Amino acid sequence: MTYFNRSDHPRSLTLTPMTRSENSSTRDVEHKIFEQLNSLQKEDERLYNILAIDIWALAKTMDEIHPGFWGIFMKIGNRL
Repeated sequence: MTYFNRSDHPRSLTLTPMTRSENSSTRDVEHKIFEQLNSLQKEDERLYNILAIDIWALAKTMDEIHPGFWGIFMKIGNRL
């Protein structure tokens, strides 16, 4: 049996059984939500990778300007 949260309160965990007609429409909604979540997760991963590349490029540039910067940067990064 499928259950769905029917309470209007955001912190409520009251679950009630769904009817068959609600079940099919809910599947469509759930499918759309899962698609959106997957899209957000992929975008989050892309942004994380871009940020990592930006930080690496900044640290590499700084190491060229101030030799030893990369070692100090990594030492500080390991403490966080």
